[in-house]
Amino acid sequence: MDVKLLKVIVKNIDFNNDTEKPMKLELKSSYSYGVRYLSGKNICRCELTAKTEAKGIEEKFHIHIVLEGIFEFDPSVKKETLHVETYDQLFPYLRSTVTAITANAGIAPVIPPYIDISKQNIYRVDMNKMHDQTTNNDGDDFVFPDDDDEKK
Repeated sequence: MDVKLLKVIVKNIDFNNDTEKPMKLELKSSYSYGVRYLSGKNICRCELTAKTEAKGIEEKFHIHIVLEGIFEFDPSVKKETLHVETYDQLFPYLRSTVTAITANAGIAPVIPPYIDISKQNIYRVDMNKMHDQTTNNDGDDFVFPDDDDEKK
């Protein structure tokens, strides 16, 4: 066992389909991912946030979802490896949730595109440097640029 998914929780869903008539939508997706380590345990809480919106009419069509995964891990696993592995294990739950919600809403299913985070420019924020060192969590937040940011 290097990394084991223990539990998945859907923390938040915001879905709006207020388009006036059936139309083809140009969608854009963005993701953010954060990992928090429980003090004294080989357990981490990972939060994956995804936003899929219709370009130009975001207020009429969007789905925002936040999933949390609880993972157990071998302490010898490097943080960067742990972040990639936990993301890879959590992403299929995000994808299937978004696809099911949109399919059950009577529209063409939205299938969020997978991003291989091991090959992405990632903005890393060490939360320990931003918070008082007396806190009990050790966490890193990762933000993935959306498609528009990558083209710049």
